[in-house]
Amino acid sequence: DEDTNETDFIFITKSEVAQAFSHFTFHYSGEKMILVDLQGEYDNKKNMFCFTDPVIHYYNKQNPGKRNVYGRTDMGRKGVEKFFDTHVCNALCPLITRGFKDVCHSKDLLDAFTNRRKKKRCA
Repeated sequence: DEDTNETDFIFITKSEVAQAFSHFTFHYSGEKMILVDLQGEYDNKKNMFCFTDPVIHYYNKQNPGKRNVYGRTDMGRKGVEKFFDTHVCNALCPLITRGFKDVCHSKDLLDAFTNRRKKKRCA
């Protein structure tokens, strides 16, 4: 097709899909929880990922004392910080976080979440 060029496609790895999904869950939950440690497989017949054994980290700024809401692997605020301390946004992150207010990425989000500096709007 003459109208198609290489900028019409995004090539990503399975790992990047999992990372972007974790990033999405944080925004979708109103920045209260995140699904991490996603393991599983891609089902070619169904054209979808099947994630197993996820870990959920929950932290609510209005109720910071609440701990282990989702079991003993729920590290709360520390778990959320740990994810964003190592997360590097990929091509999917800005696409799946569209429509969320004040979306930040990686280092900016970690800083905003931990209140190390004023929360800023990110592209």
